[in-house]
Amino acid sequence: MDDIQVRLNEVSQKLDAVLEEVYAQKTHRKSMEDLNADVMKIGESVYDIALENLEEISEYTNIDSVFYFIKKLARNIDNLTKLFNRLESLIDFWDSFEPLTREIAISTQGYLDNLEKIGYFSLLKEIKNLMDNLVKNLTIDDVNRLSKTLVDTIKAFKLADAKKANELSFIGMIKLLNSKEIKTVLAFFVSFLENFSKLSQNND
Repeated sequence: MDDIQVRLNEVSQKLDAVLEEVYAQKTHRKSMEDLNADVMKIGESVYDIALENLEEISEYTNIDSVFYFIKKLARNIDNLTKLFNRLESLIDFWDSFEPLTREIAISTQGYLDNLEKIGYFSLLKEIKNLMDNLVKNLTIDDVNRLSKTLVDTIKAFKLADAKKANELSFIGMIKLLNSKEIKTVLAFFVSFLENFSKLSQNND
């Protein structure tokens, strides 16, 4: 009697195991059916959306071009991945470099403010105005004459003999003042001072 009961228990346990396996398979099959139904619905939705969008761009392209682009994109996945990795590295570099650029900008602004307080920019502005006036009022010939005059003046200073000037007598100075060269120089300076005085009065 005990042996029969033991065997009945074993059969019952095996039957329970079989029933659990059947239930698990049934549940799995039901899950797969539900998943398949969901996938089909998603696929239909994707197909409808793709079809609608393709109709919108049908004037500008065709299905062959779209699939060619998709295949081209798939073949270059590795290159695109490398590109995105480089972009991420560049963004990381900029995040690290940005504080430094901010410090440089602050230092530069402080330096420029200091130059402004000292008066450098005002001086540069006046120099610019001076250059503008020179360009407006002087011709190329005027500049050439001025250059020649400056060169001649420097040469004259080099050739000037202070010892000879000290040895010059009063009579000799009178004779020298009557020379054509000295009269020309004096007339030039008198004319220069006269014109300069008139221009100064006009500016006032």
